[in-house]
Amino acid sequence: MSLFRRFLHLARADAHGVLDSLEDRGLLLRQCLREAELELTRKRSRRDELDAALQLIARQHEQVAARSVQLDQDVKLALERGEEDLARFAIRRLIAHRRQAEGLDEAIRAHREEREQLAAKLDEQEIELEALRDRVRQALARERVAERDARDPEACAATVKDEEVEIELLRRRGTAQEGRA
Repeated sequence: MSLFRRFLHLARADAHGVLDSLEDRGLLLRQCLREAELELTRKRSRRDELDAALQLIARQHEQVAARSVQLDQDVKLALERGEEDLARFAIRRLIAHRRQAEGLDEAIRAHREEREQLAAKLDEQEIELEALRDRVRQALARERVAERDARDPEACAATVKDEEVEIELLRRRGTAQEGRA
């Protein structure tokens, strides 16, 4: 039974080692950065889609407004000629066009509002992304230095500042003097 437990313990330790090696900090940082960039790209695409939709809706609104002007003139002409049935027909179409114009106005307002919110969020997140890029670069640089220092302890000693050495020397002298007293 003890052999089986040892084997189980060894398997667990090996599994933890594999997971630790999979969790490369640099890889995780770069992946996080890529995901943030992809999200911003998605939001930029949505902003561009909203711009295109706004242009399309504005053109439709112009067409409906122009047709409404024509229908209004048709109503006036029909009334001048005493053609009430024709006037009713034109008024019915005019009212439908006015409703369509109101719907387009509402769509324009909603699209503009969404675009403004998205643009504000996008501006904010682009600034955050740049800060994230800087932090990732710094973390990766620290990681490279730590890996280099782990491989070459002498290189690590070369990066120690003179002030750090002097402070440690003074601290140790003080401890040694207290020990003698």
